[in-house]
Amino acid sequence: MTVLFFVNPDLAGSSGIGLFYGSLFLLLVGLITLGGYGARSLFKRPFVKRAFELQASFRQAIFFSFIFILILLWQAKGLLNWFNGIILVIVVTAVEFLIISREHHQNVSQPVTDIMESDEFLS
Repeated sequence: MTVLFFVNPDLAGSSGIGLFYGSLFLLLVGLITLGGYGARSLFKRPFVKRAFELQASFRQAIFFSFIFILILLWQAKGLLNWFNGIILVIVVTAVEFLIISREHHQNVSQPVTDIMESDEFLS
């Protein structure tokens, strides 16, 4: 918040702009993580660990924040158009699907009986 109120981007130059976008990125990651975790806890699946839900919320918050900051940077430089925005969203979505499929592949190799008999399933 200090960067937002006390740094003049005209006088600070590239370091002030970098601090602004960096602090905005961290703010967005935190807020989106909390919102995503809160939404996941509303629709809680009893067999999923809360740590996995928090991990997924944090990962998706990083992706959403990255998209938002990159779109703001492109807009500031005059490089943003529909094609760039759509390609960015497609690439980030593909990366998310690859991560999800890798996690699913690792979880499928674990026997179901081990998951059902664990203490986390009962809590």
